[in-house]
Amino acid sequence: MRIISNLEKTHCGPDFIQGDEVTGKLMFRIFDYTGATALFGEEFITPPPSSGGDEPPPGPPPLKVKGRKIDIEHVGNFNLLGVDGRMQRVTPQEYQQQLIAELTQVVSSLAEFRKKWLDPTQRAELMQQLARQGLIPEKLRDAAKIDNHDADEYDLFDILAALAYGIAPRTRHARAEQFDGGPKWLIRLPQPSAKVIRAIVKQFENAGKQNVFGITICPT
Repeated sequence: MRIISNLEKTHCGPDFIQGDEVTGKLMFRIFDYTGATALFGEEFITPPPSSGGDEPPPGPPPLKVKGRKIDIEHVGNFNLLGVDGRMQRVTPQEYQQQLIAELTQVVSSLAEFRKKWLDPTQRAELMQQLARQGLIPEKLRDAAKIDNHDADEYDLFDILAALAYGIAPRTRHARAEQFDGGPKWLIRLPQPSAKVIRAIVKQFENAGKQNVFGITICPT
């Protein structure tokens, strides 16, 4: 029987900030069919060479099996993370615990977190600070449901604020609904301006802030 593990490797340090020069990726995925990733963090000791001077006899030839059914068992998803100075594989739940512990150590309160998140420069610095520890907040979407919804239905702010500071998260759809027929300040705007704002909100509902942050609005 062969075992499959799905393991995410994240770049940290300068490699994370710059990305892979060839592909531009910040992470990559490994499919482990032999369970070798369980050896991350273990000592690798090479046995000493034989003192006899003779070459060991060749091993048996590889076997070829036909007509046999081989099952592949999915044993779990894992991330690579530095633990006690060694790279080890951890479960998504362990990865989440480490990320939240690091976040709350850097940003102690919800008010401070909200302030940093609303400022693009401070938000980017916070994400980079976590990345230097090998922690990428987007990976929290691999965890179980949040408040009975799939994590992909939430903006990253709601995911982090719910897990780290205990707020009741709101899905992107729920936040976008507030702009249907309102609010009052939006109704008072000229129709062309209100239409642009609603279009931006729609982009947020579909793909989150990452689909809005890069938009340049009314350049001067």
